[in-house]
Order: sequence, then structure tokens, then C-alpha cells
Amino acid sequence: MAVSRDEALRKADVALEGGGDTVTVERDVLERLNSIVRGPSQTAADQIWRWLVLGLLALTAISLVGLLYLTADGNSATSPDLALTTFTASLTGLLGLFIRSPQQQG
Repeated sequence: MAVSRDEALRKADVALEGGGDTVTVERDVLERLNSIVRGPSQTAADQIWRWLVLGLLALTAISLVGLLYLTADGNSATSPDLALTTFTASLTGLLGLFIRSPQQQG
């Protein structure tokens, strides 16, 4: 049985407003939803991960070189604050990609 998007959203809102911690969804609804909204394949996710890591590494290297240049240029009018902020933010992003999230206890 096909339903319109608006009807599906209304039913979802009613189910979520009903209270409780869990919402039961029928298997055929999940299959239809998965056919509409499909996540990336494992290969695509791996490629996205590689490009993200490479981009963050490149940003970290560029900002580190900029930080070293701005620190060593001897010009009192320039400030390495922006390069330092970029370097620390990208380094933090890289660390965040590799640190495991804490396991939920319970």
C-alpha cells in the first residue's frame, strides 16, 4: 500500500508524539524507506573517509607552514593567530577521526 509523503510524515509525527522511548515500524515500511533513502556503499564511504583525512592532512600542513612563516617573518604587523587557529582546529579534527567514542554502559 503506497502512501503519500505528507501522509507518511503525519503518521510519523503521531507515532513520535505518542510518548515512550521506542517506536515500532513495520518491516515493509523500512524496506521502502531504504529504497528511497539509501546510504553510501562501503566503498563510497571508504573513499569519502580517505578524501576527508587527506584534506585535513593538507590543511594541517599548509597552516603549519603558514604558522612557521608568520612567526619567523619578523614583521610586527603580522600575527600568526589565524594560522595557529587553523592548525589546531584541523589537528583536532584529525584526532577526532581516529579516537573511538566511549562505549555506552548499560
